[in-house]
Amino acid sequence: MTDNDPNASIAAAQAVLDAVPFHDQVLRPRVVAVDPRAGSLDVALDPNPALRRSREDGALHGGVVASLIDLAAYNAVALHKSAATPTLDLRIDYLRPAVAPLVARARMVRAGRRTATVDVTVVDAAGVTVALGRGSFMILEG
Repeated sequence: MTDNDPNASIAAAQAVLDAVPFHDQVLRPRVVAVDPRAGSLDVALDPNPALRRSREDGALHGGVVASLIDLAAYNAVALHKSAATPTLDLRIDYLRPAVAPLVARARMVRAGRRTATVDVTVVDAAGVTVALGRGSFMILEG
């Protein structure tokens, strides 16, 4: 992606997310910032009671946070490389209960010819870090 218009970049990144039914119909993430050249992407997740870990608790299920980290990291690489980038490895540190709204901030650490590494910080509405993730991704050029 080489577009210099930030709104066009956000729209393009959102279209990539919306093409996946799980994202579009269940998680409903929103791209709020993107820099394809730097390999960075910020994705917001709004409150949704269906994603909570229990009826009594406002915190999100850990799998939701993991999915948010994975989709933010994957798309940061995919937009930077203009290629499919399946996940090779994903590590997550849950630091505290995650209550939406959340923002996942994906930043590419390294992008080689065949693999890329991305760090993701997930923050809540108060800016408190609730989870950290690191993913490795294969770069499929073709």
